[in-house]
Amino acid sequence: HFQYRGQYIVSATSSGLMIVDQHRAHLRVLYDKYMAQIARQENASQGLLFPELLTLPPSDAQILESIEDDVRHLGFDIVPIGGGSFSINGLPSGIEGLEPQTVLCDMIESVRHGKSLDLSECRRRMVLSLARVAAIVEGQVLSQDEMDVLMSDLFRSTNPNVSPDGKVIIVILAQESIGKMFL
Repeated sequence: HFQYRGQYIVSATSSGLMIVDQHRAHLRVLYDKYMAQIARQENASQGLLFPELLTLPPSDAQILESIEDDVRHLGFDIVPIGGGSFSINGLPSGIEGLEPQTVLCDMIESVRHGKSLDLSECRRRMVLSLARVAAIVEGQVLSQDEMDVLMSDLFRSTNPNVSPDGKVIIVILAQESIGKMFL
């Protein structure tokens, strides 16, 4: 594999060149990982040395309380402390460097603006929100090992061709098309 412009992973295949959008690939991998964590009801969290405070308006606090179990299964260790405030004591791995308050508020926002109150749809939107902020960003340079792991994880995912938000991840530039470019 090699990386092109910090955005794509390019690899030769038997039928031509495979071009993979690295952000969308990582989004797919993380989305599947987070959904599996919820399904298995895991509580893997990395503790914070100093807990962070999250204060929400009543409507958002109510949403967070309604999705609290799923949030815990994603790796957030949150404790309600009253008055719409929560203590954030732990975070999921992979979101180091991100503001936990912002991540949680984005997840709440995604649930609030869902067209359905269906639990599975709320979960999907919440997990997609977390995966979006945790996924590698465009322009991030990856080592050969990181590209290998990402590609391996992608091809073990539920749908390596399409991101959870319906966007194409992989494009194959056929050998015949490449040959025609040089006629």
